Amino acid sequence: MANLSLYSLPSTNKTKYLNMAIKAAPTSIPIFIQGESGVGKDILARFIHDKSRRKGKYVALNAAGLSKELAASELFGHAKGAFTGAHQEKPGAFMEAHQGTLFLDEIAELPLQTQAELLRAIESGKIRKVGETEEKPIDVRIITATHQNLNQMISAKLFREDLYYRLCVLHLEIPPLRQRPEDLTCLINHFVQELLPRQNLSEDATKKLQNHSWPGNIRELKNTLLRSMITSGETTLHAKDIKLQPALKSAQLNWSNLIQPSIIKTYEHTNRNVAQTAKLLGLRRSVVYQHVRRSQHTD
Repeated sequence: MANLSLYSLPSTNKTKYLNMAIKAAPTSIPIFIQGESGVGKDILARFIHDKSRRKGKYVALNAAGLSKELAASELFGHAKGAFTGAHQEKPGAFMEAHQGTLFLDEIAELPLQTQAELLRAIESGKIRKVGETEEKPIDVRIITATHQNLNQMISAKLFREDLYYRLCVLHLEIPPLRQRPEDLTCLINHFVQELLPRQNLSEDATKKLQNHSWPGNIRELKNTLLRSMITSGETTLHAKDIKLQPALKSAQLNWSNLIQPSIIKTYEHTNRNVAQTAKLLGLRRSVVYQHVRRSQHTD
């Protein structure tokens, strides 16, 4: 999806979030992007960097994949021998993005300790590698994104309020694909040209795609076309060839009902400590928080 240019969207549908992104791109203000999974938050972040005229690289890092132990190293780098397994020096995402843009996806999943370190780096404009004492100045434009509700996470003490205000200077919200019919048509045409150079869509196939709600958004659309292309093998894809994913809602609900009692029991056992509950069960803190809130609403 990174090859998809937002300028390919129809001129009549340069929506509010895209117009604001275009205006903000040449500045260095931090931008916070919110939207469902798969709506194209990474595409928008790269688009802003490409239009920013910044000399450095675009570096993307998924905070959901950062452990508490290694998050600081991934962000700020580490010196050789700083900890067990640090066999060589590592620059870190901030240094790699110097004079460029650092995109932190799923920022809501960043460990609280690392949130404090990130705040310090943003406020001071300096970073310190793990295992070193010297701080180095850094010039990085920060763009963050999440599908979570950060206001609720702040209330639950899962996200720092002071960091939120540092990151959310400009808030851009991308609507889900089901609310963007003009974009859907454009995206179908784009992916057909990119993925199906020797194939094409019939009118009934296009209509089937347009009538789908796309809970997985752009990512689901692209994967659907790929899957349909491979399984069909025909020159023209018809509606019967479009292989949509089966609805997952009921399965997710059943799994949710199975794990919720364990989560609540562990939550009570840890004196209602969300972070400790998540650690004991090997879950994300946001997942624990969602189940706790659901339990409170049903009591």
